[in-house]
Amino acid sequence: MTRKLITTTPTRRSVLKGLALGTGALAATSALPRFVQAQSSEPIRVGFQLHRTGIGASYGRWYERTASAALKVINDAGGINGRPVEIVFEDDGTDPKRGAEVVEKLTAQSNCDLVMGTLFSHVVIGSAPRAGELKVPYLVCSEGHHVASGMLNRWTMQPGITDVKSQVQGMAPFVTSNLGKKITMIFPDFAFGHDHRDYFTAAVAAQGGEVIKHIAIPPTETSFTRYFPQIPSDTDVIYHVMVGPAVLTFVKELGEFYGSGARPQLFGFIDSLEAVDINSPGLEFLDGSHFWEGHPRYK
Repeated sequence: MTRKLITTTPTRRSVLKGLALGTGALAATSALPRFVQAQSSEPIRVGFQLHRTGIGASYGRWYERTASAALKVINDAGGINGRPVEIVFEDDGTDPKRGAEVVEKLTAQSNCDLVMGTLFSHVVIGSAPRAGELKVPYLVCSEGHHVASGMLNRWTMQPGITDVKSQVQGMAPFVTSNLGKKITMIFPDFAFGHDHRDYFTAAVAAQGGEVIKHIAIPPTETSFTRYFPQIPSDTDVIYHVMVGPAVLTFVKELGEFYGSGARPQLFGFIDSLEAVDINSPGLEFLDGSHFWEGHPRYK
């Protein structure tokens, strides 16, 4: 079997070909204007439910910057089917209740054609029912299994990313084969963390290993030292799935807890360190540890 690399960089030709509603839109002109003639000249309005504040703010900052950069590329290339694209950003505070309100505001007041951008699972679960009621396409970045499992609705989609269940089934064999079979899990106490708890535990058991301790951390926690004595002394591997702004504190305090002595192997989800300067003081404790990523975002 041969492997073929498929580039994900779209060309102007491929975008127009894939998205055009009519095949003759370009035939009447030999020189393309900035926005070619389309059935409608109205902008395509994309609502972006943004974690600008709250525990998802470190992600929201980069989501806003990259989405704005992508918007410029699309519009500089002539838009989509000759129509300019607009993005309406609205902060949901990384809060489920506010998330549902943002979906309604973007749809009913801002007249957006779709809503996208939601990452944190508890916000997705709190917002998706309103998207279904409004019958607006809801494209989320969440990796929780709630979308793939069908527990939400047909208007909620999970494009461009894999889900936790398939991720942990793929990487559990590495953990049990290379790091150890007795595992303590430290995870955030909301839907995303619960998916890791349930599906990683099952995946490890299928490989002959065992999760001997589950330690759930409230998502707004700012100090973690009091949780570490719960780690059993016979733990081979600590699997941590921490996310949010307190990650740096978590890693530093874990390093202080074990000091320079023997410690379990560390295996973590790369989101545990995203948006954190890897050269930050205290992160030297991570030297020699392992991370995994469900959908690599770096080259």
